[in-house]
Amino acid sequence: MAFDDVLASRFERANLLYLELIDGLSPEQLGSRLPGLPSSTIAGQLWCVLGARESYPRAARAGSWQGFSGPLDEAEMTDARQAQSAASALGTADRRPGRASALASR
Repeated sequence: MAFDDVLASRFERANLLYLELIDGLSPEQLGSRLPGLPSSTIAGQLWCVLGARESYPRAARAGSWQGFSGPLDEAEMTDARQAQSAASALGTADRRPGRASALASR
């Protein structure tokens, strides 16, 4: 398997795992923080992941850093449906039968 194919497959798998994580979290959980640690909310941490998944490929294509941006504002990350939609839009091409339609119906 070519390196590009391996990389694309791994990104797709990681995106699916994030979608499953977001799918299983309530708005209250997305707004929670890790106990006993100075941390951003879970939603804030996911916002960083989504932003990185958008920003780093853009920098790679351009050959230099183009700035950090994400598909949602950090405040919007407490809405699980918006977060899930943004994560899906970042290139997840789910090949499991029925999963895409199940996500779309939420």
